[in-house]
Amino acid sequence: MTFGKPKRFKMTSYTVNETEAMKIALGQEEKGYQFYIETASNTKDSATRNIFEYLAKEEIRHIDKIKRWNEAIAQGVDFDFIVDLKEETLDETKELFGKTVAEFKEEVNAAQSDVEAYDFAMNLEKTSYNFYKKSRAEAVPEKLKGFFEFLMKEEEYHYLLLQNFKDFVTDPVSWNLENEKWIIEG
Repeated sequence: MTFGKPKRFKMTSYTVNETEAMKIALGQEEKGYQFYIETASNTKDSATRNIFEYLAKEEIRHIDKIKRWNEAIAQGVDFDFIVDLKEETLDETKELFGKTVAEFKEEVNAAQSDVEAYDFAMNLEKTSYNFYKKSRAEAVPEKLKGFFEFLMKEEEYHYLLLQNFKDFVTDPVSWNLENEKWIIEG
């Protein structure tokens, strides 16, 4: 699978109402899911596959939250994304990170297409973040601002996760020096 240079996704912001906002966000998360699941199935590197499978699950989680948010709006019930986020744990993320770092240490063999996939995925997350940020600024109902704030935080987290793994794949020595606080003795 060849990705070429990361493409810029052109999105316009038109947060006229909550229904349109939900449709746009669902579309973005579904695109992300398709990309991550396809990339996971095409990579030969097990650590990279685990990361993209994890991100595909994250997109499903976002889709579920967006749908629950929409149901809450339809029922006239408040849906607080901040409270919802606090209920979730980072255990799965920590487990993934620990497991894949161990795998990477054994075999840093990421193909160029995997590095391109990281670049492409980071661009996707960054573009989504920027779209959600602009939409939050334009949102009129306060509930809608919270909706976009939630999505911004999620996209930022995914971007940082991808950047961290890409850094490890492209320069494992520097990554270990910085993240594992290796001491160089002379």
